Amino acid sequence: MLALRKKQDGEHFVFDKQSFMKWMILLIPPILYFIFVSESAAYVTDRYLFPIYAVIFGLFLCIMMAVWKKIVAVQYINIVICLIATIFIVNGYSNAHWDYLYKSSVPMLNKAETFSDNHCICVYDAKWKEQSAFFEVKNYKSVTFISQENINRITQYEKLFQSGFILTVIGGNDMQIINMIQSNYPYLNKYEEIGKFAYAVTYRIYAGEESLNVRILDYNKRGNMGADSFDLGSNVLLAQNELDMWLIRQDEEHAVIELGRQVLDVSGGVYAEGTNIQLFTANGTDAQRWKFIGNEDGSFSLLSKDERFALTCGSDNNIYLAEYHAGDKSQCWWIEKIK
Repeated sequence: MLALRKKQDGEHFVFDKQSFMKWMILLIPPILYFIFVSESAAYVTDRYLFPIYAVIFGLFLCIMMAVWKKIVAVQYINIVICLIATIFIVNGYSNAHWDYLYKSSVPMLNKAETFSDNHCICVYDAKWKEQSAFFEVKNYKSVTFISQENINRITQYEKLFQSGFILTVIGGNDMQIINMIQSNYPYLNKYEEIGKFAYAVTYRIYAGEESLNVRILDYNKRGNMGADSFDLGSNVLLAQNELDMWLIRQDEEHAVIELGRQVLDVSGGVYAEGTNIQLFTANGTDAQRWKFIGNEDGSFSLLSKDERFALTCGSDNNIYLAEYHAGDKSQCWWIEKIK
C-alpha cells in the first residue's frame, strides 16, 4: 500500500518503484541491526535494543502519515502527527522505570573521587569490558591500561606507584596480580578493596604505616647506602647519588630494607666477618632482616638478625658485615625520612 499511487484517472493504483525504494532504505537498516545483534551479542540484554527503539518509533509515525495521506485526506496532517508523537513521548517518559541509570555505580564513583590524587593501572582481559570502568578511572590522576597477557609490564611503571596507587582488575586473577606487585615492590605491603562494579574490582595498593621512605647516609655523610646496580645480586656500597630506600617493619624489632625492587641481603646467609651485602629478591628469610639500634647522637646501627654483626662501611665504600661494636662510626648511619 505504501508503494502504491493512484493513476491519473484517480480510480486505479499502480506500483511506485521510487516510493518502494525509499521505504526499503528505512526498513532494511533496522532489520539488519536485529540480525547483527542476535548473532554477535555475548548475551541477551535489552540495552542492545535501545538504539532501535527510536528508529521503530519514527517508522511508525512515517507509516501512519503515509497511510492517512493515501486513504483519508486529512488537513494539517503534519500537526496531527506531531501531536501524536508528543503524546507518545510524554507518556513514555512518565511511565518509564529508571532501571538503567546504574545507581549501583554511585558508591564506586564517590570512592574514586576520594583517591583522585592517585595514579591508576587498569588490568583487563577483554577491551569491550573496559567501557564499564571508564567513568571510574577518569577520576584518577592518570590511568594506564595493561592487558592480562602483558601483566609483567606493570613493573615498568614504578614512577606511578610512589607510596601507593589504584589497581583496577577486569577478568580475575586479582590476587596473582597483587602478589606479583608486592613481591617486586616489597614496600607496597598493604592493599584494600575499594569496591567493585560490573566487570571491575578496584584495589588501593600502598605502603602501610610500618613502611617508611628514607635515605640512609654514612656517619660522615659522604654518601648514602646504594648499589652498583639494581640487578639481582648487585653489590651494596656507599653511593654518591641520592637514592630512596624503604624500611619495612616485619615485627616489633626487625625490618627489611628495600632498594630498587630488591632488598638488602646477607650474601649466602653467612653470618661472618666480611660477608658481603647484596641486593636480592624479598623472600622473608632472616638474611634480609635488620635490627635498628639507636645511638646517643641520634644515629643508628643496623644489626643482622643474629645481632652479632652490623652493617659496616669500609674505607673502599663497600658495605659488609663486621662484628658489632657500639659507637664504631663505620657502623653508624643517619636515617633521613623522605616525605
